[in-house]
Amino acid sequence: MLRLLKFGFLFMAAALGYAKPSAPFLVLDGKPNDLLPKRFRVIDSRGLKAIASGQFSERQLVYIKNQLNEPVVIIDLRQESHGFVNGYPVSWYAAKNQANLHKPQETIQAEEQRLLSSLADKKSLLIEEIKAKSKSGEIQTRPLFTLKPERIESEQALAARLGFGYKRFYVTDHRPPTKSQVHELQEFISTVPEDTWIYFHCRGGSGRTTAFVLLYDIFKNGQSLPLSALFKLHHEKGGKDLRLLPEKKSYQYQDAVKRLRLIEEIYVNSHQA
Repeated sequence: MLRLLKFGFLFMAAALGYAKPSAPFLVLDGKPNDLLPKRFRVIDSRGLKAIASGQFSERQLVYIKNQLNEPVVIIDLRQESHGFVNGYPVSWYAAKNQANLHKPQETIQAEEQRLLSSLADKKSLLIEEIKAKSKSGEIQTRPLFTLKPERIESEQALAARLGFGYKRFYVTDHRPPTKSQVHELQEFISTVPEDTWIYFHCRGGSGRTTAFVLLYDIFKNGQSLPLSALFKLHHEKGGKDLRLLPEKKSYQYQDAVKRLRLIEEIYVNSHQA
């Protein structure tokens, strides 16, 4: 009976077109042929020089650089393994986009390099995109195109080649940063020259990116605006309203609460300071 039930569940999932990947597989990130990345926004007021978005392509990054014509340092918030193939942004996606959950930074770096290197010998590479996601973290994909891998590089290598600064924080998707990452962010921001833009991004430009841009604002201006005004401001700029929590039965709920509480705590500590 158990085997029949299991088969029935798998058949139903296949019929619906959703699957929970048992191992990470390669997907395209964002809409690389658009002029700008997903959820692109600029925050240039109150002492802030921030850019935020989802994952960019090489062409989009070059366009942004040419428009700004000023120094830019990229803050990459993605824990998941990712890189670029012929300028297209790709990543290895697993259930809930948490393939590297609890892995040490050094392990992620080594595995990411291995995954990127494994593409070099392929004569043809099928590029798929995520078409839809279920509430439980399952996904629906569709093939887009094939290409011959010619230039394969990490985001850090791409940033260096195009003349950008680069800093990576290995933040799990849908989860808050750790307190050590928050402290590291504060320390890093203090070293960035005033004429330099800080470009925050994750995969979609929503949760992780909004949280880090908001923390950046708190570190710069935490005493000048109420926290509610900061949430509202960054939501209106195109970020996620982090005060709006998922339904309680969602796998994202507890982590969304923790993220909100962390931001509130950082704000209070900044205000007291």
